[in-house]
Amino acid sequence: MLNKLAEIVNEIAIKCDNKYDINSGGCCFFASLVAKYLSSLGIKYKLVIYDNQTEDAKKLEVRRDIRSGNKNTIYHDIVFSASHYAIELENGKIINGGDYDDGDRCYMSVAYIPAKRIKWMYDNGEWNHWYKRKKYNPIVGKLVKQAFNRYEQEVAI
Repeated sequence: MLNKLAEIVNEIAIKCDNKYDINSGGCCFFASLVAKYLSSLGIKYKLVIYDNQTEDAKKLEVRRDIRSGNKNTIYHDIVFSASHYAIELENGKIINGGDYDDGDRCYMSVAYIPAKRIKWMYDNGEWNHWYKRKKYNPIVGKLVKQAFNRYEQEVAI
């Protein structure tokens, strides 16, 4: 079932990137939406943070700073402006890994980050301006919702 979910949501991720450039400033927002719907379905996930600085970072400290809302974290670049954010399902499938999911990138998978904290990261982060936040967020939100609705319908069959 999780393979099917990853397939459906990754189709939307590719569509959103091709049409709205989510992987040029909107990947954290996309991750927050996916996390919200996964939580509502009771599916465990991890936040995947792709960035060279994750190589020397302490995962527990990064998680603590995100969960506590620490804007003055020593991991500011990882929390608020990493190269890319994605979601890892409990079966290891990556949602919206994009070009970063090639095995050659430094990354960190952080468990127990609520969707609202990922959204907090997005709201307080510094992002590429290719992605037009005000224009595209409502559209991307609807597309992600449609993807999860499709998944629930297909699983119910």
